[in-house]
Amino acid sequence: MTASPGPRPRMLVAGVGNIFLADDAFGPHVVQALASRPLPAPVRVRDFGIRGLDLAYELLDGYDTAVL
Repeated sequence: MTASPGPRPRMLVAGVGNIFLADDAFGPHVVQALASRPLPAPVRVRDFGIRGLDLAYELLDGYDTAVL
């Protein structure tokens, strides 16, 4: 008898940075690069730019892992 694997972990990849400052836009560029790639279902990729409060509320949604 094998146990069911249970719910899959959820991961958030959050792009953080200002697209108008070339040295500060690493996060949005990563999000743009990942947009064209197939990702597993529990992975959510989102560009937050400089909206830190939006990111804070998103993190309250119960992710197992967050990559900023």
